[in-house]
Amino acid sequence: MNRPLPLLISILALLATLSPLTAASTTTITAKELKRYVDYANAHNGDARAWYDLAIAAKRAGQTDVEKAALERVVGINAMSAKAWNNLGLLHFKSHHYPEAFDCYRKAVTVNDKYAGAWLNLGNTCRAMKRYNDAVEAYKRAITINPRFAGAWYSLGNCYASQGKYPDARECFLSAVKIEPTYSRAWYSLSLVRKALGENIEADAAMKRAVQLEPNLAK
Repeated sequence: MNRPLPLLISILALLATLSPLTAASTTTITAKELKRYVDYANAHNGDARAWYDLAIAAKRAGQTDVEKAALERVVGINAMSAKAWNNLGLLHFKSHHYPEAFDCYRKAVTVNDKYAGAWLNLGNTCRAMKRYNDAVEAYKRAITINPRFAGAWYSLGNCYASQGKYPDARECFLSAVKIEPTYSRAWYSLSLVRKALGENIEADAAMKRAVQLEPNLAK
């Protein structure tokens, strides 16, 4: 196994914080519109769907506390809502509350073991907790469910790179860009691991493609 390179790991770790996550719509709504959702949910206190709709509306309004409270109400009414557990996990993850996020994602995939997005998010959480073996297994579950899940291949590649498993990481990044040729971060990460493997020509080509897609990566 190759020894991880500190600079490479730091860059990949930064990119990993931008890993794709399964979430609700981010289209904004007004405070007046949000209040209608609040009033409706309060008037239908035992209706999980009403509270879930409020959570989505709160997310669109940028009201994280309201979104969290609504999602907690959803799972309190219906513990079998995988999407609610997943979205609640996202909130904990973004607040760096990784144990809480882990618990939510585990509940999401327990309810629906075919939920590829929740497996991806569980993997991201395990990686943030440095539970790399668990992260690898979660990413593999996501890929088994959806072999064309470019984000899962990309995240699995980052996990392997964090462990110094550069050949494995390279193959994952290659899979990601084959599925999604415009995946700039996957091209960038592919360049880094190829450079670490001494594949300089291929690394330069991958970097060129990454910068073509996202010029800010050249900075």
